[in-house]
Amino acid sequence: MRDFNLDQLRSFLAVIELGNFSAAARQLNLSQPAVSIQVRELESRVGLRLIERLGKRAFPTAAGTDLAAHARRIQAEVEQADLTMHRHRDGYLGKVRIGSGAATLTYLLPPVLRRLRDSHPNVEVSVVTGTTSGIVEQLLANRLDLGVVTLPAQHPLIEITPINTKQLVAILPGDRPNLPDRPRPADLANMPLVIEERGSNLTALILEWLAAGGVRPQPILEYNGLEAVKAIVGAGLGYTIIQTEAAMDGVARDRFVVRPLDPPLSRVIALAQRRDKPDSLALRLVRDAVMTLGAAPPTLKA
Repeated sequence: MRDFNLDQLRSFLAVIELGNFSAAARQLNLSQPAVSIQVRELESRVGLRLIERLGKRAFPTAAGTDLAAHARRIQAEVEQADLTMHRHRDGYLGKVRIGSGAATLTYLLPPVLRRLRDSHPNVEVSVVTGTTSGIVEQLLANRLDLGVVTLPAQHPLIEITPINTKQLVAILPGDRPNLPDRPRPADLANMPLVIEERGSNLTALILEWLAAGGVRPQPILEYNGLEAVKAIVGAGLGYTIIQTEAAMDGVARDRFVVRPLDPPLSRVIALAQRRDKPDSLALRLVRDAVMTLGAAPPTLKA
């Protein structure tokens, strides 16, 4: 069986959408006999009547209606392919898919992506959030091109490049009396710990820091979203430990206080990429931009 001819499908769609051959010919800038020939050839190819004439109008048959649904999808794909090729001719460099933790995406990545867009508008970037382990899995499955993760993170097929070390701070209810200037694990022993995700590297770091000071927090309150966690702390229901940037602004900032930890606690943000990932100009540009994360550390405000 011969392949479908795009010109024949285009003429067929024009006839049934406009209702007659003359209007279709005018729209396609063809003669009416040329349109009629293309439709007849299409009917011959499929071995079915696709159009029937009732008075001066042309209507699709049942087979024609079914074919039209496929033809519209084919035409849309062809138009999208043409648009994609135009973008490449116009300097489109490609799309890069990034995975990031929620705090990094919310508080660190936006200005980096803004500078990248301003300097290289022909690079398309999409970002999804996830835990470090989830991002590594997505990289291995080639559903992501780059990951911004927190250490530890390792896999034989994944290259890890440290970017920056980020200070972690405690945020505590603002109405709690006698808060220490630099809380130690023992100072937090009688308060509920509020976290965003149990399976994250951040939560593991927090629990290790507390355990080193002899504290096993009970209860642990888990909420969906970092801003929700901050709101819970602001309402006086517990404390959390987060990255300094996340403590600067946002929900309930006037209802909680920020304190550095004793001993200090930090986490390392790193770039993750498959070792065998084919390189491209777009990928290099985005990778270089991400490596600038955290160049200017924030000033901690109590």
